[in-house]
Amino acid sequence: MQKFKYVTLLLITLVASLSLTSCDDDDYYDRYDQNFIGTWALISVNGLEPAQEWDYEFYGDGRGAQVINPGVPGEYTIPFDWETYYNPNGATYLNLYPYSGGTLSYLANMYFQGGAYLLELNDLDTGDELIFQLY
Repeated sequence: MQKFKYVTLLLITLVASLSLTSCDDDDYYDRYDQNFIGTWALISVNGLEPAQEWDYEFYGDGRGAQVINPGVPGEYTIPFDWETYYNPNGATYLNLYPYSGGTLSYLANMYFQGGAYLLELNDLDTGDELIFQLY
């Protein structure tokens, strides 16, 4: 009986220690960075005024939506899941996973300028620079 107690205690200790370890990749994930949460209006594409209005809406549970022509008749919404992660050099990356398929990958930079919070997204596939303003 005494042997059984020691074996059980050893197994509990082993399971507990394994559950407390983490992978290196986990150190760089902040899956849903709270700084992104909100509605961001596109204000610039490669330094030019955008051809059409659209917003990114980020929710705290990892869901979001791209709203094309917000506030006008005929607006439409493309839902997505999102996550953020960081490389060891401190760069922030944002991935969007539209429900229709595919992945949109961005290098992200958030800053405060002219009394507004701005989000600069550099599209890793096209090289486009998108600037959004929080409202």
